[in-house]
Amino acid sequence: MSLVNRIQIIGHVCHDKVQEGYILGGTASYCSIFAKMLCPYVRLLTSYGPDFLFADTFDNLEIVSTIIKSNDTTIFENTYTPTGRVQYLHSKADDLHVGESTLENQTDILFLCPITDEILVEEHVLTNYKGLKAATIQGWLRDFEADGLVVPSLPNFSVFSNLDIIIMSDDDIAGFEKDLLKQLIELVDIVVLTKGAKGAEVFQSGETYFFPSYPSTPVDLTGAGDIFSIAFLYEYAHIHNINQAASFAHAAASLSIEGKGVSAIPVISQIRERQQLYNNRYI
Repeated sequence: MSLVNRIQIIGHVCHDKVQEGYILGGTASYCSIFAKMLCPYVRLLTSYGPDFLFADTFDNLEIVSTIIKSNDTTIFENTYTPTGRVQYLHSKADDLHVGESTLENQTDILFLCPITDEILVEEHVLTNYKGLKAATIQGWLRDFEADGLVVPSLPNFSVFSNLDIIIMSDDDIAGFEKDLLKQLIELVDIVVLTKGAKGAEVFQSGETYFFPSYPSTPVDLTGAGDIFSIAFLYEYAHIHNINQAASFAHAAASLSIEGKGVSAIPVISQIRERQQLYNNRYI
């Protein structure tokens, strides 16, 4: 076992446009907030413009934020149709260049969380990084048409070759599931595919493991996948066991959806209690 005391998260925080105005969005946002519930030091590398409304959220939690100043804040808007979600990108903050000057090499976990293909990584930097290297790849699977419409796109696979863990959802890879999943499994030691209430699959060393979700009554699904991701990485870095990483992640995610918004993010004592229930039932 190894203690997890320092986590670095890289990706755009953003505004999600809703009828009432803007709410805080972005994988990096929820991951940073939840990570601070788990360990004493969290560093966030992000970019936003002077109009960003939620900087105090991170300051109040004492998250160490490195801000690349931009003219714009990343803004998404989701609309829902009978055939599913349609997403638009209205504006985008500056890209994030991950190099020796921006990467803190003394953290236990590095988590890359792109949402607009905004993370540009210098390969040698990841090679030299000593901690657990992971990414959620949603933002590398998106392209944007002239009007901002978000469309699926295959990534440049070279960016994944130095990672230890990739986490993604079945929605992220919809349309090219088999080919993409096969290539990622060949590139990365551990690939985690989440399926919402249907559970999660973990691919490791040629084996596939299935972990069901913990039964709960959802109130708000916002951020559940992000919380699952950080919880999985935290527990895996701590204990190096995918069974316990998955049970900890499912416990955290199931708790997070039983309330609304950031206020529902669970603390570690709650997660451990539910993890024991999960282990008794499934592990």
